[in-house]
Amino acid sequence: MAKQTLSPEQASALLGVLIHYETYTEIEDYKYDRAIHEYGPPFQADPNIKPATPVLQTLVTRFLIHLPGLKDVPKDFWPSRVQPLVSALSNANLSESYDKGVLGQRKTLATAISALLEYPARGYFGGFPKQELQKKDKDYDPSNPDDISKAWVDFRQELVYGDLIDELFKRAGETDRLEEHSSLVQGAHRFVILNLASIMHYTLIASSKGPSLLALLENAHKLVPYMLIRQTLRVGNAATMINGMVRIVLAKASVGTVTNWIGLSEGADEGMNLMQTIISTVLGWDINKLKKRASQIESNKQGPTKEQLKTLREYVGLSQVEQEQRRSQSSLSTYFPAFLFRSWALLIDPGSKNESIVATILSSTSLPSTAHSLALEYLSLKLSVRDREQLIEVLCRRNPDLVTPTARDLISAYDPIIRAVHNAVDLAGTVADAQAFIDDLIKLSKTQSNKSSQITVEDYVKLLEKHQNSSHQFLHQVCKNGKELAAWYKDFVHMVASKFRVLDEGVPKLSDSAEAKLKALVADLSTSDRDNVLEEVHRHAEYLKQLSDSSSARIKATLEKKSTTTYGPGVYLARWQALLDNTVITPSQPKGQVRKAGSKEAKEASRTDVDGEKEGNANAEKQVEEEAVKAPYVGTIVKLLMSKFWEMLREWGDKT
Repeated sequence: MAKQTLSPEQASALLGVLIHYETYTEIEDYKYDRAIHEYGPPFQADPNIKPATPVLQTLVTRFLIHLPGLKDVPKDFWPSRVQPLVSALSNANLSESYDKGVLGQRKTLATAISALLEYPARGYFGGFPKQELQKKDKDYDPSNPDDISKAWVDFRQELVYGDLIDELFKRAGETDRLEEHSSLVQGAHRFVILNLASIMHYTLIASSKGPSLLALLENAHKLVPYMLIRQTLRVGNAATMINGMVRIVLAKASVGTVTNWIGLSEGADEGMNLMQTIISTVLGWDINKLKKRASQIESNKQGPTKEQLKTLREYVGLSQVEQEQRRSQSSLSTYFPAFLFRSWALLIDPGSKNESIVATILSSTSLPSTAHSLALEYLSLKLSVRDREQLIEVLCRRNPDLVTPTARDLISAYDPIIRAVHNAVDLAGTVADAQAFIDDLIKLSKTQSNKSSQITVEDYVKLLEKHQNSSHQFLHQVCKNGKELAAWYKDFVHMVASKFRVLDEGVPKLSDSAEAKLKALVADLSTSDRDNVLEEVHRHAEYLKQLSDSSSARIKATLEKKSTTTYGPGVYLARWQALLDNTVITPSQPKGQVRKAGSKEAKEASRTDVDGEKEGNANAEKQVEEEAVKAPYVGTIVKLLMSKFWEMLREWGDKT
């Protein structure tokens, strides 16, 4: 009997699953210092190194380092500037959501970045197949939901296989009016606006961490000296302007700076520049609030004993290896597998009976419920304080400074681009536009839902429509007045598009190789394992179709402008939410189930901000949960194929 194999559609769905989890795992791997030291080019000169994080390494070497400006950084920029900074952050041993019992801000941002990066990764490894246009007459109605979706599909086709890139740059140089572009561009632009509004609404309103992220944005926004920046940008001479901006943002003024400069000292602390001051100030405000809450628990008579609190504090200061040993004891699972340093959170059985991290640390499962809850909260607070202290130490107070030299090298590399933009664009006006947008964004997002209506996706659509002309004018000025600058970026975009073509001058690209290799991986499985994998692939393909259909329906609902949409369109949003919901966190009781962050109890706990107040829009979050298409279980694929797929990507990295 012939072995059942993958169809092209199944191969595509399987590649999507594997890229989805591989990309996130690679981002998560950077909590280990080993990841950056086994990266390969551009961090290590040896081209024969097989990258430990092949997806991220591919995106950097195939795309990022060719970006105008960034391609001109010194040769030692990556190994001497970026690598020590990444390594320092890895060695900081920042906390895990599992220990804290709630989703953290870093987890929210990491999953958001992962869900975004998987798109170019899949396009590169799997190729972007050439297809017939959805509308051959190229007549799209930006107010029609079906036309908007079709315009987005055709827009990408024309970018990769047509001449749309040249048309966009040419038209942008002629006008800053969207309505003077083709209906294809208008429809795709509308699609982008709706999806951006959806992401912004979810991030700041529907997400449990929205209020915390908004508070960080608002606090940082308050500290930026916009007026001084605008005045400096108005200086006519480009060299003087750049020097002035560098002084504002990066200059340090302290005794250590002077004594180091004249040779009286070496390596003395030079203090912080403006950028570092903003970071340390914002994080410092959080630290004070968190410490205040921790002190209240220490004085609570129903809370843990002083000895237990001391033990919890000691855990916060343990090494990464020691903490991981405690987590493994707590979860009784394969959370920290034997091969390399990769972690597959998906492998945890959420139904298994385990003990909480607090019970493991205290070596006791007999803690009263109230005392246990306060102990878990205390541990979370202490971990949050340490995280912020470590970030301040690495980014702001480290000696020698890692951030300032990196920023100076970047500014030097981007000097020609900065000069060109300065000559082509009213930068002071651009900064004023950006400030006005952030002002309106914060004002809208802080609006409380205790009025007659709540904040919806439509509100963010209106916000983006209000400010979209600012970005259109900026692009128009660049393309019209900075033709050489525009040509640099047009060449870069052409290069990027070429990487997604299935056929390049008649030579098959990775898409053919990917399909063949995936078929081989599945064919090597036992009959029962292969059947289980194919069943999960089929369910995942159906899931993707449901996501697309659901997104199209929400586009229609948003366009009706009834201000009732609390979960906007976008497949990206669903993929991001799936990663968030799949995050494992410790049981809420001394003995209990390992939880997923998507559970009602976990989401409720995650809405507590640094002040200890319950924030966020619980109704919006509930509606998102009700409307979201649930991702199917793909644990068999992950368990059987992820390590082999990882090795396959490492081999590809050597040949592409």
